[in-house]
Amino acid sequence: MCDCGCAGLQARLQAREELIGVLGHELRNSIAPLALLAEHFEELALTSHPQLTAKVSMLSRNLHKLTATVDRLAEVSSLRAGKLAFDCEDVDVRDVLDEVARELAPDAARVPADLRISYTTPVQGWWDRERIVQIVRSLVTNAIRYGGGAPIEVSTQLAGHDAEIVVHDQGPGVPSELRAQLFDRCDHRTASRGSTFGVGLFVVKALCEAMRGSVRLDEAASGARFCVTLPRG
Repeated sequence: MCDCGCAGLQARLQAREELIGVLGHELRNSIAPLALLAEHFEELALTSHPQLTAKVSMLSRNLHKLTATVDRLAEVSSLRAGKLAFDCEDVDVRDVLDEVARELAPDAARVPADLRISYTTPVQGWWDRERIVQIVRSLVTNAIRYGGGAPIEVSTQLAGHDAEIVVHDQGPGVPSELRAQLFDRCDHRTASRGSTFGVGLFVVKALCEAMRGSVRLDEAASGARFCVTLPRG
């Protein structure tokens, strides 16, 4: 039986998670108009101040990244509370890969890293499209950030009644001492290295599991190979 001290700790943890969720929502509301303003400046720069285009584009991208970071903060709280909503529809993973590749192509080019998309047959299923985008975006972003400029291949295929999505970079790979806690909510060793693996991959894992799927780090001859498996119906 849980004593009063344990009950008090649980109450404080719940209050903390609720506070994180509220703060994430408020921060996102504050950032959203700034992101819209940056997009407006980008449009103006294209026509009247071409020399500012690159700088304004950089501002816009970083605001969107900040928004994504805040979203992850709020989602960690929602995932732990089991309150994250899903809006499912018919999704072709090929379209998701193409969308993420277009979005992250500028980031890959700055490294530079060769970002390759690979698929053959349609890979369709009944999922929340935005959550699939989020999973792929997070894995590809990690590959760009930690792959050392090596080629990155993103592929999808059917695997029986499931869909598989693979993000494989040819970089230095994940150090063996970090593998055991790779998908944990917070790993102080990765945090001390300036890595965002802990929170980002925790969200990826939680989203996959919420859709009755999984994510794993496969053994690979070189680099890091993440494989997502999701049931299609």
